[in-house]
Amino acid sequence: MNRAIRSFDRPERLWSREQHRALREWRRWIKDWARPSAGTKPMRRAIGILGKIFFLGRLRRCTFAWNQELYGGGIMGFTDPGLTSAHIEMNPEDLHETDGTKDAVTSHIGTLPHEYVHAFIEVYTCGDRCRRLSCAEGHGFHIGKTGHALAWTLLAARVQRTARIVLGLEVKLGVCDGISSEYESQQFMIQRPHWCRLNGIDTTELKEMLVWMPRKRWAGTLLAFGLLS
Repeated sequence: MNRAIRSFDRPERLWSREQHRALREWRRWIKDWARPSAGTKPMRRAIGILGKIFFLGRLRRCTFAWNQELYGGGIMGFTDPGLTSAHIEMNPEDLHETDGTKDAVTSHIGTLPHEYVHAFIEVYTCGDRCRRLSCAEGHGFHIGKTGHALAWTLLAARVQRTARIVLGLEVKLGVCDGISSEYESQQFMIQRPHWCRLNGIDTTELKEMLVWMPRKRWAGTLLAFGLLS
């Protein structure tokens, strides 16, 4: 995960040739994309492009499908990881009001890397599948019950920040929603030293998340972001 972050979380001029080629390809792709009506082939191409920009080009075996019936139609995306491959499904409906983005395009584009982060982490970590006790014990902290614990949060926040700069879209990967769901699931909280690495999160989004969480337990976070006087 850290190697992936280092590969893109730096000035664009320091990117690899493959990343620069992928960025040019992305700009052509987003210009030509005809939305979900274009089918699955363009999305598989987008997965390949984003993989080269953000994920070291390592997740080569990743399939995609549009699915309007995800958990009754109210879910934006879902990832089913395997040992060496992954399958991503996304809702083709316009749900941008749900995630607070400005339009359907921005919502769909934000959902794709959200799910890609899940796929990348799940494929390249052994987690609770490992026989080593340390891996199994660390699964709850790094991966979590909902998949939105520390590893996903750190990687997704950096992807979101860089995507907004280089992709030219105000995408939202739902970082705070992920933190909230993991907290609800297992009372998971990111420790204060890690919050300084979440510089891809909007202050407004963070405030909305912290409103309903126990104020005392999140005091360090509130102070770090200047939200507690």
